[in-house]
Amino acid sequence: MSTAEGRRTIVMFPFMAQGHILPFMALARRILQQTRHSYTITFINTPNNITKLKSSLLPDETSTFNLIQTPFSAAEFGLPPGSDNTDTLSMPLVFHFVENSHLFKPGFEKIISDIRKTRELSLVCIISDMFFPWSAEVAHEFGIFHAIFNAGGGYGMAVLHYLWSTLPFRDEIIDNSNEEEIPILGFPGIPRIRTTHISEGLRIARSNSTGTVFMNKIFNQWLDCDGFLFNTVKEFDNKGLEYFRESMNKPVWPVGPVLEDFSNRSYERGGKRPGINWDSSAVTSHLILDPRLRDIVNN
Repeated sequence: MSTAEGRRTIVMFPFMAQGHILPFMALARRILQQTRHSYTITFINTPNNITKLKSSLLPDETSTFNLIQTPFSAAEFGLPPGSDNTDTLSMPLVFHFVENSHLFKPGFEKIISDIRKTRELSLVCIISDMFFPWSAEVAHEFGIFHAIFNAGGGYGMAVLHYLWSTLPFRDEIIDNSNEEEIPILGFPGIPRIRTTHISEGLRIARSNSTGTVFMNKIFNQWLDCDGFLFNTVKEFDNKGLEYFRESMNKPVWPVGPVLEDFSNRSYERGGKRPGINWDSSAVTSHLILDPRLRDIVNN
């Protein structure tokens, strides 16, 4: 942990898509509320996203959020000019963006180094996106606890993990015309999934396919983190959570559902307001970080 003097801060670094940024912001606000603002949040992202996030902060949040722009060049990422999030990108370009996310590493490392040098902040924890597992290596270089926050649930991600880890390595390409059912090993009761429910890209993927190589590289790097956070509750997602506890041999914490409240904020998603208005008060009792994670952060 950091020995620098100053106010304790938690670094959060989500992927540049609203389906990732918004849950990260909701989790950040939840942490601040739960800890009675005894921490600050250092939120890292690309310039356009940081600009939007600044406009979304309430007056009483400006002292608890430290918004930092990470160096970014659309040309370096092979993206159209001005594209530093997925709002206007086609799916092939979104995947290209994700695949090249390691290019953020040098800038991220400098940001962490600069935080460690300042006496104004004491860095205690890094929470990064599932697509940025390389950030664990950076965290550990500085002796900092690192967790991956998955904005979705455990069960769905567990199935995705299992399928990408196994299907491309089968001898034959899956034929979706015969309604084959594939057992999902590692789950209680061994559920099955129909081939017609699997995306075409995954059905035809082979061991040397770009998607297979990338996803399994990500999965292997997940093993470097110190724990996982999932935007779910254990009462109905325990199977998925147990899958990751056993397959990754890491602590897994359900911290959801964390939902952003847009009633008093101007931040919009892709130029539009969200289509569903959640009543956050209905789930307040579930929006509490696991005490074990608080203990890790507090230490």
